[in-house]
Order: sequence, then C-alpha cells, then structure tokens
Amino acid sequence: MYLHLSSTSSKKMRKYSISDIEKLTGLSTHSLRAWEKRYGFVMPNRTDSKIRYYNDDQLVTLINASFLLERGYKISAIADMSQKEISDRVLELARDQNVAITDLVKLLATATLALDEDTIRAVIEDEISQSGFEATFLFLIYPFLQYLGVLWAAGKSLPAQEHFVSHLLAQRLNAELEEISQGTKSPMIFALLDEEEHEIGLLLSCYLAKLRNIKCVYLSRKVPVENLQPVIELTNAKRIMTIFTIPPAEDTIINLKSFLADSQTDLLYSGIKIDALDEQATFFANPQEFINFLDQTS
Repeated sequence: MYLHLSSTSSKKMRKYSISDIEKLTGLSTHSLRAWEKRYGFVMPNRTDSKIRYYNDDQLVTLINASFLLERGYKISAIADMSQKEISDRVLELARDQNVAITDLVKLLATATLALDEDTIRAVIEDEISQSGFEATFLFLIYPFLQYLGVLWAAGKSLPAQEHFVSHLLAQRLNAELEEISQGTKSPMIFALLDEEEHEIGLLLSCYLAKLRNIKCVYLSRKVPVENLQPVIELTNAKRIMTIFTIPPAEDTIINLKSFLADSQTDLLYSGIKIDALDEQATFFANPQEFINFLDQTS
C-alpha cells in the first residue's frame, strides 16, 4: 500500500485552536504544551492577542506523531525528526503492519489535507481488496467522512480539499454502480433536494439499494421538490431517498411536507435529522439502519 503523508502544499491554510488539535489527533493539551516547551516540537503560531493556533501542516505532523506514539515511539525521538522523516516512518509502518480502521481514517485525512490523490486511492483500493467494497465504504469511508466533518468544523470553512476528496469518492462509487445491473424490485428515487449538492451519501445509499435488486432512479443534486411528482408518475416509485447535509430552507420543508401530504410516497432520509418531518418521513442515523430497512422491506 502506497502512503505518502507529506504536509499540504495548499497556500491558504486554516487555523486550529489547541482544543481542535486535541479533538482531531487524540493528543492532550497538556502533552502538546509540554512538547512545545521541552522539545520545541510543533511550535504553534499566535494571534495578535497571543492565542495559540495551528495550521494544516502542523495538524498533519501531529496526526502522524500520534500514529508513531501509538506504536511505541518516544516523543523525544519524534521531535528529532523532520516532517519528511516522520511521514516516511509512518509510511514504513503502514506498509509493514495491519493498520486499524481508526488509523486509516487519520491517514486518509492527512492525505486529503495534502491533496494526495495517490495515497487516497491506494488506501481505499487496498481496503477494498481485503474487506470488499461495501464493508470498505461502511466501516472506513463513512467514519472518514464523519472525521472530515469534525475537521472542517474546526477549520470553520469548506476548502478545496473537501471537493477534491468528494470527487474521488464519487468517481469510485459511480464506477462500482456501473458494474451492478439495474434492479427489478419496486423502484426507488434518489435525489438531493433544492440547495443540497454533496452526493457521497446519496451515491452510497443508491449502491446499497441496487445491491439488493432495487431499481434505482438517480436524479443527482439540487432537485426542486416540485419536480418529484412527474418522476413518480413516470416510474411508479413509492419511495424517495434523500440526504440533508445542511439544514434545509424553510420553503423546502414547507414544500416537502405539502408534497408528502398529497402523494402516496414514502420519504426516507439521512444526514441531519429534521424534526418537522418526524410524522411524514423515516430517518436513518447511519448506513446500517438503512441496510436493515432495505433487508426488511425490499
């Protein structure tokens, strides 16, 4: 497995507080401050008001340091290494050992920050070869996307890295979907509504349904609610699956509730739970809940 966990070359770096770093790396605030004082290891930047903050490069180094510490390395030895030496040592260990899923999640995160396509593809393909496609996306990619959610929230922005990795994952899911014949069971519509545009969850849902011989009508992104009824009439679909990655606009909820009240269609959704839809839709907190639903109803 090829891994090259170098620091990011992105010019515009985000800022992470020390508490963000603790959450993202598992390293305690106490340890970070002690290493800074004793070894000069990953010296934080400071704002005009002297508040510590870290950038993407430093986050990558600290994630890699956490990887080495968990494998018995002393911080004194890590502090003597350059960024490249730390990355190379992680590479050696990842090649020689069976790396846990939690470690792979962090390795994918550092590769994403570095816009390292080769590493992302290699990690995913290696895991697929060992565990299969469905298990890889359920137990590696899904936790990875959750971890990225924490990462982006800490960074207070949605940078190019997110679009970069989303495109790679969408490519891989689409390739796998093309290998599965269209199902013969009752059709299901897959659509992101109105302002939604992040397709990974929807593509995964479509893949899970198609595996179970369900005919999938995939409408992609930013579908106006009013466009759903003509599709239902054409396909005779009784179920619509969608994902909310951001809170929907009030107009979207109103239109959706009105549509559901007038149609004989079941709305299924995941992502952010929308309390206003409790009486008219079925929510899945994770992919396994959706799988259970499909296995019981399809």
